[in-house]
Amino acid sequence: MYFNWKDFLTQARNLHAQSATSAIAEADQRSAVSRAYYAAFHCVLVWTALKYPRFAPKGSGDDHGYLRRFLKEHSKPHLASGLNTLQLMRAQCDYHAKVENLEIMCEQALAEVDKLLKHVK
Repeated sequence: MYFNWKDFLTQARNLHAQSATSAIAEADQRSAVSRAYYAAFHCVLVWTALKYPRFAPKGSGDDHGYLRRFLKEHSKPHLASGLNTLQLMRAQCDYHAKVENLEIMCEQALAEVDKLLKHVK
């Protein structure tokens, strides 16, 4: 059975919701942003692979940039831009000790995923 990448979005929403009353709210929000990015990345990756048979991801970290470049080259710059925005948010949450306006960033990440997923049904 294949993993449903949208489950990462459900997890992101759950983490965001529980952060309101959590003793580890910052960790919940950071994790929510990260899970939101990976939900979007994998859903767009699968959609791209189905729509464009010539798209050949390698199953490695290089696929993140490859996917965005491929989307730009195939008239889908809005998808590439949304993924780039989400990846930058994820990097801030995963690699920086201080993240400004984390609650807002979390809400923006969830909204961006919703926007992207409307285009890859």
